[in-house]
Amino acid sequence: MLTYSDIKNIYHTEKKTSSLSKLNDNFYSEARELLAQVEDAHREHLSKLLSEIYEKRKEKLMINAAGGNKPDNLIPDENELYHEILIKLENFRNKVLSGKGKAGTRESEEEKDETLGVLEPAGEKPKATNEAPDHEKIRLRIIQNMPAIIGSDLVHYELKENDEVEMPKTDAKILIKNRIAIRI
Repeated sequence: MLTYSDIKNIYHTEKKTSSLSKLNDNFYSEARELLAQVEDAHREHLSKLLSEIYEKRKEKLMINAAGGNKPDNLIPDENELYHEILIKLENFRNKVLSGKGKAGTRESEEEKDETLGVLEPAGEKPKATNEAPDHEKIRLRIIQNMPAIIGSDLVHYELKENDEVEMPKTDAKILIKNRIAIRI
């Protein structure tokens, strides 16, 4: 279980190094549990430390993503954020350099179901589908070039236009949502 002392040590490590410190995959949920157990007198200080840890890690993650370098010691939530940032950056690059890409567009009264490419009315939950479970892969066709990525399964994926790849569901949903790929 995470302690106040652990939080203080992580805070100091994050402040003095340019790389991400090694954290337990459940760091943020354990930190929230600790925060709920701390007396009111200490809660504000602990909350501030946690907020600063988050901000430092976010800053390091974004700097690495902008440079196309995947940092070591990402926890699962940060890994997902890293991949989403890469996709957004590539979409923006395509938009400003070639006029391609969907950066900044919104769908009006409907939300796109990123797994199947089906339009669902806003506010309604999608109906049960034949979606693959999280541990399974989804077959995709890449519809626009993108830098290579490391998937959530830690496999290196080259993403070139018209290539077909099988990727973990989590990664595939992000690519489909950002119109980098379509499900086949």
